[in-house]
Amino acid sequence: GWNSTFYINCRAVLKDSAPTLHIIDRPRRRIVNLDMLIETLKNVLPPNVKVETFDFSGAFSGKWSLTDDILKARNINFLVAAHGGGIMNTIFMPKGSHLVEILPLIFHGSTFYKALVIGLGFQYWGYD
Repeated sequence: GWNSTFYINCRAVLKDSAPTLHIIDRPRRRIVNLDMLIETLKNVLPPNVKVETFDFSGAFSGKWSLTDDILKARNINFLVAAHGGGIMNTIFMPKGSHLVEILPLIFHGSTFYKALVIGLGFQYWGYD
């Protein structure tokens, strides 16, 4: 679960003047307690950190283009997401970025996304 080590690391990473922590909010792969997660993060992170939700799946539904998704990802340094295909967009994030992957309760073992982002030089945290 979310623990003090995560909060300490998160605070260290989000020390820029106007940092943003991004959370993928997808209709088909929703974080059930998203409102509680956002409120908790706002309470423990420095007051200058903005928490923003968004959805990468618009390119597939025709709401916007894949180029829009890529441009969005290029400006994300800290991403929180439920395990799923939306995490593939991390390949467009800047080197040195951070991913928090929220895993299903019945999930066991390592994930492809962990290997991917570590290979890209990112920091990875997996939580169930």
